[in-house]
Amino acid sequence: MVAWSAVSDSARPACHIRPTRLLSRHDAVRPVTRYGSPARARAAALLMPALPGSAHLYPGEELGLPPAEVPVDRVLDPLWGRSGRTERGRDGARVPRPWS
Repeated sequence: MVAWSAVSDSARPACHIRPTRLLSRHDAVRPVTRYGSPARARAAALLMPALPGSAHLYPGEELGLPPAEVPVDRVLDPLWGRSGRTERGRDGARVPRPWS
């Protein structure tokens, strides 16, 4: 068996798999919470299409929106009930984008 380092690049099998780039998931806190500011979150969203592969943005990421404040009586995430009403869960990231 020949080690990969000993094989030339032209002899290696072609790989047609492209990476997928994500800043977050639909059930995670919004990127602005992790990156520290709306400007840094927008910069990360702007950088993603320049990288190789496919870029996927969830609604609100391109604007650098923070998690929305959901009133206590409207929280639907099961984590809210399981945590004894101490963790609000992911509802703040699952709200529609504001129109204004």
